Amino acid sequence: MSADSPDSRERTATAPMPVPRRFDLEIVSVEDWTQTLRRIVLRAESLRQLDYRPGQDLMLKLESGRDTVNRRYTIRRADLGRGEVEIDVVRHGSGPGARWAESARPGERLFDVVAPRGKITIDRGVDWHLFIGDETAIPAMFHMAESLPDPRKVRVLLEVGRPVEAPPPPPGLDGAVHFVHRSGGPPGADGPLLAAAAGAPLPAGRGRAYIAGEARTVLAVRDLLQGRGLTRDQMAVKAYWRRDQPNLDRGEPDSAE
Repeated sequence: MSADSPDSRERTATAPMPVPRRFDLEIVSVEDWTQTLRRIVLRAESLRQLDYRPGQDLMLKLESGRDTVNRRYTIRRADLGRGEVEIDVVRHGSGPGARWAESARPGERLFDVVAPRGKITIDRGVDWHLFIGDETAIPAMFHMAESLPDPRKVRVLLEVGRPVEAPPPPPGLDGAVHFVHRSGGPPGADGPLLAAAAGAPLPAGRGRAYIAGEARTVLAVRDLLQGRGLTRDQMAVKAYWRRDQPNLDRGEPDSAE
């Protein structure tokens, strides 16, 4: 799948956010990218007109017993010429999203998919960028980081369970991406990621931190970076999930604050 259109890569954070639309999509392919990430490619002719920014997601309607719930997945890559988008789904847990990802097959149809969703995307008016997250943040952080023109101004800290679960960094970002490992610890335990955030260099100039993953962990990382001198308006914080609690029907966890 080819890279995004220049328009999606060059928009600034001050431009109006793209307006969400509804799409009916078909699964084109399913493959296990790593031991924990399943890559699913979706297609529709109408996706040729998709307007989005790196870091935004699409919202799927999935069955959960007799009910329908929403689950949101970051657009990892888009080939608008082919009308295709790619998402990477973390394979853990037993909720509606995990069950759907495990059973997903080419040819399956998804109706009333809403895209793009999400307000966190790149701020191009800063001097450097720091990305911090767990496995669930890999698609968003890889996509946002690779959309930036200078990898020397980018640092990405990502937590995975074991070294074998770390995906290859995007081209050109090998030196910018650093993985920390839980070494058998459970997902959502904030120790490894907090330690990495505590040791991350904060260069001179005005920077921005993008923090995403487990709800309590992202707040702990936010507070740690605030103690190191970053202000709240220099940090974009997003909880994708919460320990020991399923996401709400709208596709997000309950607030950890």
